[in-house]
Amino acid sequence: MMIGHVIRSERLKKNMKQSYLAKGICSPSYLSKIENNSTEPSEEILHLISEKLGIELNLENKNVDKLGRDKRHYLSEIYKEITIQRNESYAEQVYKELSELKFSFNDNDFYLYCLVNLRVLVILKDNKTIMSLLNPLMRDKEKLNEYESYLLAKILGMFYFVNNNLKDSIGNFEEALNISKRVNLPSWDQADLFYMYSLASLSNQQNVKAIEYSEMSLKFFNENFLFERSIESLIIQGIAYKNSLDYKASLKSYQRAIEIVEKFNNYKFKSIIFQNLGALYTKLEDYNLALKYYLKSLKLKNNIDKKLITILSIIQIYSRLNEFHEMNMWVQKGLEEIGENTEYEQYIIHFNVYKLLGEGDIEKIELYLPKAIQYFEKIKDYRHTYKYCIRMALLLQSVKKYKSASFYFEKAFHYQNVTKEIRIWEDI
Repeated sequence: MMIGHVIRSERLKKNMKQSYLAKGICSPSYLSKIENNSTEPSEEILHLISEKLGIELNLENKNVDKLGRDKRHYLSEIYKEITIQRNESYAEQVYKELSELKFSFNDNDFYLYCLVNLRVLVILKDNKTIMSLLNPLMRDKEKLNEYESYLLAKILGMFYFVNNNLKDSIGNFEEALNISKRVNLPSWDQADLFYMYSLASLSNQQNVKAIEYSEMSLKFFNENFLFERSIESLIIQGIAYKNSLDYKASLKSYQRAIEIVEKFNNYKFKSIIFQNLGALYTKLEDYNLALKYYLKSLKLKNNIDKKLITILSIIQIYSRLNEFHEMNMWVQKGLEEIGENTEYEQYIIHFNVYKLLGEGDIEKIELYLPKAIQYFEKIKDYRHTYKYCIRMALLLQSVKKYKSASFYFEKAFHYQNVTKEIRIWEDI
């Protein structure tokens, strides 16, 4: 077993210089040889290094190769399973297993080991550990082969996506797509990349790309009987078509998704489909049908986050209809669902805005809306920042506070441009 790469990785995670780690133990040049696996250090030196790094190097087992020769195959199988299934309980099991086996990997496969670990950690949403693993990988980026560079770009795309950094997410997915043209990728990996790129494109309002790439991923998922992934691709298409105002194509995508759900008794996605059908019929201004689907979606939900999304959608329907009594009833239901839980501040703000709008107390609304705008600015939710700036501007305009209204119209225009990534007038 080679232990140098582990020492180097742990040192870089802690942002230590070689001179600092070597001080009082050995010379920096000798430490460099240890890290390059060009010399076999004594157990005493390894013990001192591990103490300074604050890790356990399992020195008594350092010559044990637990995996045998085909380590890359072992890692590739884990990556395939985690990519296709994306199962959190499996990810937890695998992460524990990989942690115990890190001394079995030498320089030839250590980067792949780190990348597979990184993919597992993205599923587990362990950002702190992800960042500690990313730092040494990014420093060694030029040492990665093309397949490893592809994996790094793809996994970074996922990491940035789940952390709402769409610009860097899209950039990394596009880099992965470019590298994939030069790498002989298995079709399941290519399909997953297409799916993730379509999802990021949808979130970034790039609806044409979302439709194009979800269709490519859908073809593979259908042919390989990965029906859950097929449903996900169809949902992306449904939303993208709706955003593109092609409501007929949107409805067709959702109907295809429901057919798969019914055919294979897979009800996991039924509430999601109903939620999106509610949004589609809202666009079509068929509010009765929209409410019907929102209520069907809500009935199937146990998770509080998902319930709150639907409750907010119902509140917005009644707001459109100026049915404030019904709206306030649902506001109260939403607040009761949250209770004392402080995790859901954004929903508390949404519900309070609609509560005040329903009460019609202009002075209170005028005081509360700037706080809501400031909150959504802070969390970089620019869509809702834009939305509440518009509402504030219209309110101020209605009470003839034209100067203040102008300020919020300008602010709204700014955040509309931010959401569309318009930086200068030529971008329009």
